Amino acid sequence: MMKSDFKKELKRQLFHLTGLLALPLALLIGKTFVGIGGLGLALLACCLAEYYKKREEFKEKAGPSRPVLEKMEDLFYGALNSVERRANLEKQPYVNAFSFNLGVGLTFLLLPLEIASLSVVAFVVGDSAATLVGISWGRHRLPFVRKKSWEGSLGCLLSSSLACGVLSFFIEIPLPLIPVAAFGGTLTEAFSGQLDDNLTMPLVVGLLLFLCSRYFF
Repeated sequence: MMKSDFKKELKRQLFHLTGLLALPLALLIGKTFVGIGGLGLALLACCLAEYYKKREEFKEKAGPSRPVLEKMEDLFYGALNSVERRANLEKQPYVNAFSFNLGVGLTFLLLPLEIASLSVVAFVVGDSAATLVGISWGRHRLPFVRKKSWEGSLGCLLSSSLACGVLSFFIEIPLPLIPVAAFGGTLTEAFSGQLDDNLTMPLVVGLLLFLCSRYFF
């Protein structure tokens, strides 16, 4: 990967980490509002993507140009595109933003606060670490998913374990659930293949944690 591409990916993953803000918001205003907000942001991503693909057509139908509004629009989409992958912009703009917010929103809507928080932390931190570690040091490919690496998976496992451990100081969580979240998130990220792990990771980890807390811990 070129240096400029890595810098863009680093910026993208730092933006990805803002998903952690869902936790304090859930404690302050309730997990239901955070869940609904996530679904709303997913819908907004769809609307922004549709407009982005047809913006020139919309401009022609709108009539005379409005330089100030067009400048603001260019700045807005420029900021969005700075954290979007080039391939996505050409085919499915903002698809990751859609799946990210949908996954987080559904997790908080469907699961208890403690379980939802733990799964979202494992997802947000682990997924970002897997990507950055894999890009920087990934040399040994996983046999079942060639685009993933052992180094990236190890980064996901260690970072999510640490992040979930830190979370346990703020939210009462059965300690055995921490390795469950870390291993569950790592395996889901590794096996995601063509599926979008922004959607699969929080939901699969959340379901796994819910079942473990219900029947084992």
